[in-house]
Amino acid sequence: ELQSSKLFLGLGDGACANIGSKCCTSSRIAVTIGTSAASRICLRYPIQPNAPTPAGDEDEGDSPPQLLQAPKGLFMYRINRHHILIGGALTDGGSVFEWATKFLNLTTKEAIGRCMEDVEAIARSERQKGSNHAGRLTMIPFLSGERSTGYRTGASGAVVGLTRQTTAAQFVKSCLDGVTLRIQAIVQLILQSRADEDRPTVLVSGKALESNAYWRQSLADALGLQVVMDSDTNEGTSRGVARLVAMSLSSAQNDEAMSLSEEPIHADVTCMPNVSTYFDTCAIEQEGLLDALTPLYNSM
Repeated sequence: ELQSSKLFLGLGDGACANIGSKCCTSSRIAVTIGTSAASRICLRYPIQPNAPTPAGDEDEGDSPPQLLQAPKGLFMYRINRHHILIGGALTDGGSVFEWATKFLNLTTKEAIGRCMEDVEAIARSERQKGSNHAGRLTMIPFLSGERSTGYRTGASGAVVGLTRQTTAAQFVKSCLDGVTLRIQAIVQLILQSRADEDRPTVLVSGKALESNAYWRQSLADALGLQVVMDSDTNEGTSRGVARLVAMSLSSAQNDEAMSLSEEPIHADVTCMPNVSTYFDTCAIEQEGLLDALTPLYNSM
């Protein structure tokens, strides 16, 4: 019965998620925060760069590319013969927020909602007064260890700056910002792999971002890029699988179309960057804390 059936090789879930999230070219970066978190970009990089370009299909993207190496701290693998995926992942994303609310005994939606209102108020105050505003915490969100960008063996979570005056909202904010800063570190490395000079758009997805406006805006501020959420990309991994399979089954057998026919974005939510310099300062402090903790991690 299966004699004439089509067989498809396995695909990386990250690659499928990017394609399903409408991030198929260097002009779009995908950021997903669910239980874990990740950021990835799809780049054109043919296996046979010296092959003749099909008639009528010449463009700058078809010129033989230079040898490409993934920035240190990121992964890179091939999607198909024309495209590769570069990115980084965090074991803990939305799980950090979930852990923080349970740790603080915020057990109802109402309590979490009030806490997030306080988080936003604190954020406005801190950004007006500068990064040295009293009470600000620095958080390392490695509750389950570190993947990108340092892959430090023995890494664990840490919070610095706690005092008797520290509030639940300050603690929750530090957890959200801690994850945001690790995403920022990944995206900055991803940007190094792009040859384009234009600024990419960031498409975000994941339950943690869908329900948290503060987190979406913080990503836009930290990355200094436009952040867009498109409801059409729900179940992005499944959409990506369907698109790759449909592409493979097409009579033209032309997987180059993945980058040549980028899907339009239906922006349900758009966040424009406001105060990226604030997060740049916070990133320096977080990296300093990581450097200080690295010898301890290595000894564990």
